[in-house]
Amino acid sequence: MPKAYLASKRVDPDHSRNKKYYTFDSRPEKVERYWTTRQSAEHARDVYNVSITLQKPDGSAFICDGFQVEEQPSGRFFVFCEVPFPPDGVEAESLDT
Repeated sequence: MPKAYLASKRVDPDHSRNKKYYTFDSRPEKVERYWTTRQSAEHARDVYNVSITLQKPDGSAFICDGFQVEEQPSGRFFVFCEVPFPPDGVEAESLDT
């Protein structure tokens, strides 16, 4: 399955809701969010390891969970989950409870 690397995160600008918005990409070189140590990436993975709903190309929902950490040859660490479709540019949201 393709890897959906966590590319960026932004918080609801309204701040009246606890929503967070995420974008994903299959190309680590296009990803803005990375970590410089495995420990910090694993901590981030644990924070992000909530169910984030992605919209598949056919409009149905896919729950992205089971996030993992991967080190690239650059020495940077990335957080990703596996998805059954190309994730490039997909935006998702989660609601913190």
